[in-house]
Amino acid sequence: MNFFFGIKSNFFKSKLQIPKFKNQDNNFTDKINLYCIKVKDKNWKLKNLSNVNQDRFFYYLGDSEIDNDNIFFLASSKEISNFEKKKLLKLNDYTSTFPSYRCNFEIYNNFGGFSSFQSEYPHSMINKRGNIFSPINNLLNEYFKRNFLFFKNIIT
Repeated sequence: MNFFFGIKSNFFKSKLQIPKFKNQDNNFTDKINLYCIKVKDKNWKLKNLSNVNQDRFFYYLGDSEIDNDNIFFLASSKEISNFEKKKLLKLNDYTSTFPSYRCNFEIYNNFGGFSSFQSEYPHSMINKRGNIFSPINNLLNEYFKRNFLFFKNIIT
């Protein structure tokens, strides 16, 4: 099970394209829905996004659905009956695929520039404790006007 997220700030906005299909067999199902969760009063608040912009292949999330507190995931209405307000359970294996299930995360600015990335946060990462190791050459480049580091950490 994967979680998906977007980013919003004064400098840029983002869009998400979340596939409705599994990449290994291209099977489509009407049983899977898109949900949004966020923490409110120390509990997970759940919202069904069945009315979001979509077609046969993807859910399309834009500025009106994305904020820095929203986390998105796919589940059936039957699986949602197991949703707990105090912690995030692994509800299904729908996005556990080989090759890996991918969601497109597009960051864009008001001048028309954009970059695309992946936006999957596997459920298995929620209980991991560890460190992130990454070269920071780009962050220290004196010729860059602005640098941004996005780090989403989901802990229950």
